[in-house]
Amino acid sequence: AGERLGGVRSLVAALSAAEKGKEAVQVLEDEREHCSNGDDQRGEATSLLLMAGHHARGGAHQDAIWNIEDAQALFEESQDKAGEGAALQMLAEVHLSAKDYDAAMEAASKAAQFSQAVADRRAQFGALILALQAQELKLASSNLDPGSTKFR
Repeated sequence: AGERLGGVRSLVAALSAAEKGKEAVQVLEDEREHCSNGDDQRGEATSLLLMAGHHARGGAHQDAIWNIEDAQALFEESQDKAGEGAALQMLAEVHLSAKDYDAAMEAASKAAQFSQAVADRRAQFGALILALQAQELKLASSNLDPGSTKFR
């Protein structure tokens, strides 16, 4: 399954580079269906994450979020904590890109917890940095009320 998914990734990257987004999404939909029919939850979830990445790069943040949430549910169902953490980190990145800083901080914090649970320090630190970036951007985008120390 891993080899097949690697080939799908390459094909999707080539189609995306050639600005054939609809074809790329169709390949990912077909792969998701193939995995679903073969009872390969990890493959199906990974296909959804690839689809989410494609949507996010195209600015379709809500479509990406729906794909990630579906993938996360599949990872949870198959008790794949590392997969859940990766999905949450991707969710945080999409929320950050969409300038939804509170949702980004929440997803990044959860991703850090999942990464800690599976002893993936690199992913944990990446998620914590993402949470800090979201917090920084939220503060930077807030206006300080003149004559006050409170943010509006």
